[in-house]
Amino acid sequence: MAEREFSPLLHKGKGADMSLSLGDVEVPPEVLLQQELRAKHDQILAHPNIPWESFQGGGLISEEDLTLLRKYETQSAEVKRLLFEESGEAYARLFLKIGTTLANRETTQYALTLIDDILQVDETKADVFLRLARVNPDWPITAIRRILLSNPDTYVTHRVTRILSVFLLKNEKNPENYVQFVFRWLNEQLKKQTLDDVTIAVNALMVLLRRGDFRQIFFEADGINQLAFLLKMQKSTQGIYHTVYCLWLLSYTSFIAGRMAEGNGILIPRLVDVLRHVPKEKIQRVVLALLRNLLDKGTSNVQMIDAGIMKLLEQFAARKWADDDLVSDIEALRDSLAKNVVEMSSFDVYKKEIASGQLDWSPVHRSEKFWRENINKFDDNQYELVKQLVAVLGTSHDPKAISVACYDIGEFARFHPRGKAVAQATQAKRAVMELMTHPDPAVQKEALLAVQKMMVTNWEYLSTR
Repeated sequence: MAEREFSPLLHKGKGADMSLSLGDVEVPPEVLLQQELRAKHDQILAHPNIPWESFQGGGLISEEDLTLLRKYETQSAEVKRLLFEESGEAYARLFLKIGTTLANRETTQYALTLIDDILQVDETKADVFLRLARVNPDWPITAIRRILLSNPDTYVTHRVTRILSVFLLKNEKNPENYVQFVFRWLNEQLKKQTLDDVTIAVNALMVLLRRGDFRQIFFEADGINQLAFLLKMQKSTQGIYHTVYCLWLLSYTSFIAGRMAEGNGILIPRLVDVLRHVPKEKIQRVVLALLRNLLDKGTSNVQMIDAGIMKLLEQFAARKWADDDLVSDIEALRDSLAKNVVEMSSFDVYKKEIASGQLDWSPVHRSEKFWRENINKFDDNQYELVKQLVAVLGTSHDPKAISVACYDIGEFARFHPRGKAVAQATQAKRAVMELMTHPDPAVQKEALLAVQKMMVTNWEYLSTR
């Protein structure tokens, strides 16, 4: 399956509990940080407050550098783009010089802002900067990397990480120690568990993991488990989306996809849980694409089925989607997993359904053949399945699930040699009888029918349907 492009929205976060109420609207922490970074960006460009003439007089920049700066700095974004098209290497050399050699916080912020703006519009412009390595081996990667070691502020960290990620992505032959350094640094940021650090790191991974060799490096650094843990910790839809996006990129390396399906068995259930509880189409889209990439890898199919994905897929299939790729992913998952359901023992499927508490009127419940062939298996673990059915009666708020549980308890009493006595001993009979006055008519009906099954001797002579 070819890689498809999802367009990430690079919102940032500052603190796990930060929010700002505007009337009845609560601004997510990611948006707060994004607004702060954008405001800082605009302030830097509008009021650089940098004494360029003094730098020129002190011999730190040339007269030609000063002319280039004055020609560039007050222009619109479109004019800046044209100027860079005309004199790209001159501007690239100038921006790197003032950003990495003047040892001044304001000039560093200003230069990084200019470079990042260029790369965010067109990543291919990284090639212009990378060609400077022929003149100065320090440029651009080594010089930019040193800024990360200087313990910069959040704004500089944000800009330099994005710039460095694009440079590494576009550079065909990166020194291995540089790449290892960047991924070690990113892993440390992920472990900090503060929203701004994590967000900056995840955004960088969304760029870097587009390369297969970088995926392997991140995987070898225990990246999957870090992202799986992060997915559990994320509280915002934007954070969830970015984390799943990174996992989706990793899934395009077949070996890594296989290990993602194995792992410690928590990732796939967590992804299905995201599908179930986060009703944002952009998140559903990337989760479904990720799960499709994991089909037939290790135990992934069974894990998806165990997590209850089949019912979700049926619901998704009934909706109208504008995205053809999303529809294709739903169909592929349904078709492939349906084959696994057929191959699995019907009793295994039944046990998983009861354990989930999400009972539905699937054919197995109404099959006499199923009950006759499997009734003795209900003896296992001191009638654990019967106890689980009783638990559904007492805890579920879904009338359909309660109705199915009533029906199954009645069938157990009907087919098991000691069914009526077991129903009495496990409090199943009492629980069902209490539901005969349930406000839902369907529940009343199934409860009455189950009680009749538990009380009569010759069921075949009792006509109730």
